[in-house]
Amino acid sequence: YIEGPGRFREVVRLVREAIARRPTAHAFQLLASIYETVPKRACHRKATELMMLQAHLQRVDWELWKKLHLRYMEQGQYDEATYCLKRAAAALKYSDPDEAARLLKAKADLHIDRGHKKGKVVGTLKALLGLKFSDEELREEALLLLAETYHRWDKSEKAVSVLRERVRRFGAALAESPPDSALAPSFYPVRAASMLCEIYMQKGSFREAVEVISTTVIPAFRCTLVDLPMDFLSKYTICLLYLDQLDLAERLMTETLLKKWPPSDSVCHPEAYYDLASHLMLVGEPRKALDMLWPLLGHPTLDQANLHFQAGKCHQIVGDHRAALGCLREALHLKAHHVGARLALSRSLRAV
Repeated sequence: YIEGPGRFREVVRLVREAIARRPTAHAFQLLASIYETVPKRACHRKATELMMLQAHLQRVDWELWKKLHLRYMEQGQYDEATYCLKRAAAALKYSDPDEAARLLKAKADLHIDRGHKKGKVVGTLKALLGLKFSDEELREEALLLLAETYHRWDKSEKAVSVLRERVRRFGAALAESPPDSALAPSFYPVRAASMLCEIYMQKGSFREAVEVISTTVIPAFRCTLVDLPMDFLSKYTICLLYLDQLDLAERLMTETLLKKWPPSDSVCHPEAYYDLASHLMLVGEPRKALDMLWPLLGHPTLDQANLHFQAGKCHQIVGDHRAALGCLREALHLKAHHVGARLALSRSLRAV
């Protein structure tokens, strides 16, 4: 074959005959390299198939499995690509668990991107979390993704179980640490606690959300209620609105939130004010909701169409339909397919 590409068929026949007599990884590698020299897509796919057979014979060659993953990605064969990540991770499970965990995280992300069954995502993330690796940031990301997948899969109780266990472990470690320990708050699972509160609030379990903040977040940050980070303080305030503790909620809003972090088009965590305004509207305080929404106009990280839509709904509740029309028309100008704004606009037009 080296003497000239015209001998391609003959060489392929000879190597296939050798494989039939004794199938070795080296023989499949040789045949794959021969197919790789032919500038045709079909030959490159054939080379990939032969490399897969080579990888199965070598088993623990994780670099080859990663190479195969990239080739299958280029060829658009995503099921095979995820399989290769699984085999590469298995080869590294004991020798390099950190790299194995990163490969499984990539596999889970690929399952999500391709819209694969949720069970594949859950199985991959469970396998990842079962590894003994040292990257705590990756562990946190995998755990949050597992909880989010459960929640989207209408299995909120499993999401809550995963997140509560993560928060509980920190609480146990905190209870055993000395008062001047560096364990808190830098190592507190903030995102896990925040997601846990959000799921509780979506389910209407406001007392449970308050309990999480009171028993783990406040001790972790070693602060008082009014010194909580903005995200948790706004969640706590929202819960109070539904627990009929309106006086305390009002004090937290006026004396702490609005003073420490005045709402504006550059405020940090604008979604905290947006959520708070949405809940104020739901509990019958549309004017207070408007006071929080208007300063957020123009904020670069907020969906301005939804912002105008919420403001329009607040105006509708107080009976100011002409102001509502202006807000809802602006929402449709920014997002023409906003169904909620279109329906609300029709109601205000009838009222006017």
